[in-house]
Amino acid sequence: MKTLTAFSLAAVLAWATAIGVGGLWADDSSKAPGGAAPSGAAAEGEKPQEPAAPAPPPVPADKVYDVPPLAGVDWIGAPADLDSLYGQPVVLAFVETWCPICNGWAPGHAAQVKEAADKLGATVVYLGMDVSKPAFDSYLKKYKIEYHAAGVAPKALGREFGFDKTLWRVVVLNGRGERTHAGHFGTYIEGSPGKSGLAHDLPRHCGDSKPLVEPGADANLKKADLAARLGLYDAAMKLTAAGGDAAAKAKDSLLARGREIFQAARAYESSDAHLSWRLARLAAREFKSQDFGKEAAALEAKLAKAEAVRQGQAGDAALARFMDLCKQHRLDEKGATDSLTQIAGKCRDTRAGRVAMRAIGQPSDRERPMK
Repeated sequence: MKTLTAFSLAAVLAWATAIGVGGLWADDSSKAPGGAAPSGAAAEGEKPQEPAAPAPPPVPADKVYDVPPLAGVDWIGAPADLDSLYGQPVVLAFVETWCPICNGWAPGHAAQVKEAADKLGATVVYLGMDVSKPAFDSYLKKYKIEYHAAGVAPKALGREFGFDKTLWRVVVLNGRGERTHAGHFGTYIEGSPGKSGLAHDLPRHCGDSKPLVEPGADANLKKADLAARLGLYDAAMKLTAAGGDAAAKAKDSLLARGREIFQAARAYESSDAHLSWRLARLAAREFKSQDFGKEAAALEAKLAKAEAVRQGQAGDAALARFMDLCKQHRLDEKGATDSLTQIAGKCRDTRAGRVAMRAIGQPSDRERPMK
């Protein structure tokens, strides 16, 4: 990635100031066409009617996806996506490789956490901070640290998760996307040197979560379990095609999980269109051959315009915050680059995302040459 130049930073500020960041997206979904009152509003002088209470959704809206996306991560091997890990607990560890003391206890703790996570069907993700991808790959191999997914991430991602320092910090999410724990990776059980407190407490943090397959399953079903924990349900379904009672049971479990995702998407359609769109997109992508997958694709298409407007507004707001920080001289060149990288990653399909990409020297999808 190219370093942010003074010219490109000035261009971003001038562009946003000239057009007014808040006014890019004229489509306001809170208003009816023609400026009329929203449907269901009471006419002047009439007593407003109480709307019927909607049926409660399967999972409370404020308990799903309360974490930022894994934007800007350069993955080592198969990627992980928090959006597609619906239904699986996640152990997300931020790692800095320079500390010799940490490197002494880390392999033992990591092995205990991996063992506990495998029993719970949890996905372990390691993110290297301030380190190159080849160097982090070598580090994980040198210390024999096993994982389900790993990559290197910008420092700004750690701050989005609430950490000022990212020296072996950890976040645990249960199967419903709730952040159940945040703290140090290397805690010990009191009075038991070498025993990982995180591994000991992981069942409590993860909640009641079960792996897709039973211990002792064949190699294909173990691969299917890993694929499902990484949100790759379509690949997992293909791995269960070999037949047998265990494979049939695993397939039924996958289909039940897919139906749950789609049911949640429908339940949130009126109360949280963004969450509904994300769940519908996941069900449509991973269960496209199923009837509910086709219904999910129709729901995703129905919500696509509203989602495009929401993404545009989110991009505008991010650029506005970026401008404020620059005007207050609270961002140096590296901080500005990190902020614009986050905007480019999160809002890449909006005008704000394309402007951020140009500012850091990355071509947008529209500007990349066709292969």
